[in-house]
Order: sequence, then C-alpha cells, then structure tokens
Amino acid sequence: HSSPAPLSICLDATGNGPNHISDVILPLLASECHRWSFARINLFCKTPTSISRSTTLTIPCLAPLAHLSLTFPEDHPPTYIDLSHCVSDNVSYLETISGAIILLPQCRDALRLPRLWLLDYESPQEAENLEELRCILSATDIHDRATLLLQIKSITTTIPIPRSICLAHLTSLSLTSENRFSIDYVFDLLICPSLLQLQLSIPHIINGSEIAENSAFLDPRRIHSFLRRSSS
Repeated sequence: HSSPAPLSICLDATGNGPNHISDVILPLLASECHRWSFARINLFCKTPTSISRSTTLTIPCLAPLAHLSLTFPEDHPPTYIDLSHCVSDNVSYLETISGAIILLPQCRDALRLPRLWLLDYESPQEAENLEELRCILSATDIHDRATLLLQIKSITTTIPIPRSICLAHLTSLSLTSENRFSIDYVFDLLICPSLLQLQLSIPHIINGSEIAENSAFLDPRRIHSFLRRSSS
C-alpha cells in the first residue's frame, strides 16, 4: 500500500514516445490518483504504434486534487477527467482544469466546482452541441481565466439559451472557434462584469481556408453587445 500523503506530479516527456510512458508510467501514476493534489502531465512525443487506441485513461477528480493539467499528442489514446464525484460544494478542491476529455456526473446539473479559478476547455470534435460547456460554466464562478477551444463543426443553427450565466469574477476570456454559432452561443450565454481581457481567435481567417455557411467571422456588433450586457 502506498503512503496516504498528498502527491504532486510534474511529468514532461519529449522525443519518440517510448512505450513505457503510456504502458507503465501513466497507469502507475493513475493508480495513485486518490492522493493527487497537483498534477501536470505533458507528453510532447509521437505515440508508439503499439499503443492501442482502446487503451483509455480515466482520472477521477477526488480530494485533495486542486490542480490538474494534461497535454497529450493527438494520436494518444483517449484520456478522461472524471468529474462525476463533484456534486456538492464541499467535495471538489479543483482550482484549475486543463486538457483531456471531461466526464460529467450522470445528473449534469448537480455538478459543483466552487473553487475553480482557471478553466482550459476543449470541446470534443464529435459533439453535437455545447451542453457540456454550459453545465461546467453553470457549476462554477471562475475567478481568473477561461480558455475555450470549440472545435465542434456540426452546429448550423442558433442554439437556444436556457438562461444566462454570470461569471462575476472572470477577468480573462479566450475563445477559439471556426463556427459562428458556437461563438454566438458563448457571447449570448455569458455575462462577465469583471472582464478585463477578451481574446477571439477564428482559425480559418488566419490560415485562409475555405469559408462555409456556418463559418465564424469577426462581428463587432455581437462583441459590443456582449460587452455591453456584461457592463450593465
């Protein structure tokens, strides 16, 4: 049995991606996730062809875990951040979440992340809507920065907003998407009265790729409306 003491992990790996990192080291670290208080795992390497895509890794977010940042190459087997236990104000210690695929509680609206001050969120490309993002933002009042990378491409119409979410303490919002309906959704959903920095990135404008019907574009009126609602 391992020590019950809190465990901090910093792992940065580069190169050709030796098998033992995915086969041995990551599962070994994951087996101690109940002790994690801080975890930063960055793999900047090519995943070995011998690693099966079905070899998934799930990290349950249990106390005392406060900081979790995961970065893996695109061809790495799926890794999940499991928030299914974060269903009351005194359960989650999470202050930062970055990377990987998020698993929500069965009752999504029960999610609670009261201590969160930094969120780096990347939507799954196969997602059909942004309901997962809405649930996460509804569960917290982020106290510093939110970085949202919305890769979803299937949204082709305006998404109904059930109710606005006020992130009263959020000071920095970074939003990246090629889908204009995704951008409209976020701007219609959020009210950020303490916002000091807004960064909007539209990749197809930068790289000159083909424009589609639902392609995002820089809309000053939409941005102005969001800022006006946030400051009123």
